[in-house]
Amino acid sequence: MTVLNLSNQQSRQTITQTFIAYLAISVILFLFLMTLLLLPQVRSTFYGMQDQTDEISAQTYASILHRYIEDREYALLDIAQSHYLHNAVLLAQGERADFRDFITHASLLREDPDLTVLDVNAQVMFSENGDEGVFPWAEPILNGEVERVLTLETDVGAPQFKLAVPIVYGNGIEGVIVARFSAQPEMIYDSLNESSGVSIRKDGRTIESDLSALNSPHVVVQETANYGIDVAHITSRDDVTKQRKEFMLKFILTAVLAAGLAFTLLTFFGRRLLVRPYVELASTKEAIAQAVEGISRVDPNGRYTEVNMAYAGTADYHPDELIGKDWAMTVHPDDLGLLNKAYEEMLETGRVSAEARGVKKDGSFFYKRVTMISEYDSAGNFIGHHCFMQDISPRKKFEKQREQLIDKLTDSNEELQRFAYVCSHDLQEPLRMVRSFSEKLEDHLKEPLKDDEKGKRYLHFLTDGAARAQDLIRDILSYSAVGTDTSHLESVDLNALIAQVKTTLSLDSTSDAVSISCDQLPTVDANKAQMYQLFQNIINNGLKYQRPNAKAHVHVGVADIGDMWQISVQDNGIGMDAKHLVKIFDVFQRLHGRREYAGTGIGLSICKKVVERHGGKIWAESELDKGSTFFFTLPKPRAKNI
Repeated sequence: MTVLNLSNQQSRQTITQTFIAYLAISVILFLFLMTLLLLPQVRSTFYGMQDQTDEISAQTYASILHRYIEDREYALLDIAQSHYLHNAVLLAQGERADFRDFITHASLLREDPDLTVLDVNAQVMFSENGDEGVFPWAEPILNGEVERVLTLETDVGAPQFKLAVPIVYGNGIEGVIVARFSAQPEMIYDSLNESSGVSIRKDGRTIESDLSALNSPHVVVQETANYGIDVAHITSRDDVTKQRKEFMLKFILTAVLAAGLAFTLLTFFGRRLLVRPYVELASTKEAIAQAVEGISRVDPNGRYTEVNMAYAGTADYHPDELIGKDWAMTVHPDDLGLLNKAYEEMLETGRVSAEARGVKKDGSFFYKRVTMISEYDSAGNFIGHHCFMQDISPRKKFEKQREQLIDKLTDSNEELQRFAYVCSHDLQEPLRMVRSFSEKLEDHLKEPLKDDEKGKRYLHFLTDGAARAQDLIRDILSYSAVGTDTSHLESVDLNALIAQVKTTLSLDSTSDAVSISCDQLPTVDANKAQMYQLFQNIINNGLKYQRPNAKAHVHVGVADIGDMWQISVQDNGIGMDAKHLVKIFDVFQRLHGRREYAGTGIGLSICKKVVERHGGKIWAESELDKGSTFFFTLPKPRAKNI
């Protein structure tokens, strides 16, 4: 017995010495390989992190500049909405005292900018800094081609930004307002220091902060969104090199200390772990793994014979309190029938899973998922089953909250749709009266206003505004109806539908320079009225957006793409820039002024809503001056069971 113990002690000592030797060699080898392989990687990573930091800084400076200009743009847009400004621009009365007083005292975020107001002809109505004449660069804003114009002025003493935005009245652009405000970096950024600087570049003009203290400057450029300004963040590479050396030294010292600490800890704990049998270690790991999930064993009479802590703890019991008790005591009475059926299924299939409510020791209940696996002895006799349980109460609580939220959102959405419909519908009658009596007033005053151009213009504004409001409300009602129409689907022959659209458009057309062609189209299950809206809107757009005196042609094609039909509507119109292809389907989005092409900007929104309601998708492809093609998909009719 003593020899055996001595042998075991020597064996353990030999293993311990071998472990320590291999551990020491591993630590030394680790330090050598780290020096050989990791240091270059660490150096590269450091520079990569520094470059990433510089890029993030550039993005931050660009974001700050963007916010600086954007805040002033929003403030300028607020000024552009003033009724003082609208009255002066619409009436062409640049000398109005209230208008000049408003402009003189207007401010951008507590700043006092130089403001200039241009009328619809791009001529100066009033300028605080003495601008005169015509501003041809304002034409794109007046034509609705751009939403803003921003320039950088560096030849006026202190550098300034010059920002111009439209003066909008109703759906029309009636003028432009221009503001000049500071572009000095020190006025924009409060985080500049001796080791970094900023350069702002716009349209070939550049302004910089103080860069005299920077050695070996490193420049990272970031463009601001919407404004086209290049913001350069400039740092000193000498500082980066110094930081890298300090970082590398700290890294090496830390690695050596960590290796020494790891060697000490592994030696101490490793010696203790090596004397433990590997089987015992494996058994312990297995027991820990099993204890994570609730596990129990139930005999053929439905009584617990084994219960682990996780299973009993879920119901606030100790395992000893459940041994010998009927499994039904941990099940909600209303769910006993459900689990009895699951038990019968387990007897047939050998395994079953179910979700039910459990009962805790204090009488409260929780949700659980149980998996029952039947157990048989070597002779094939049923000797009980194992039950694996998971507490799913958090998931059930989340599902209930989600259902309540969905119900609340559904009710809110329906209420909003009813409100929008009633408001739009009730507005029709007063607008009809305004339009009708405006037209009668125009006829009544035809002779007195024969030589009064301004009076005729005001009456035209009144009549035209009422007509456009009626068109807008009618389109809003159509858009709302797409979401609320619950008519059943029917078989719709798209060929016959195109023929109806042709008939309608031919009645509206006053020129023979229009042609519509189509392939042999399929029959789909759809809402016929909405399909008519879809094709009429897209085809009418193709005929409307044409160059002057051009022969308009629209072709409707079809392609089979499996479970869907892909319909294409191609025209030879003016086309559009690719950057506008996404927003054209948004409500009230227009790419042209109402003086060029009539419309409310709702037609394509209705098309998108109709297609998506029928389970398809819609998109467009276009090139400026080369026409557009609209694509949308519709599901094929499902085969009916006989």
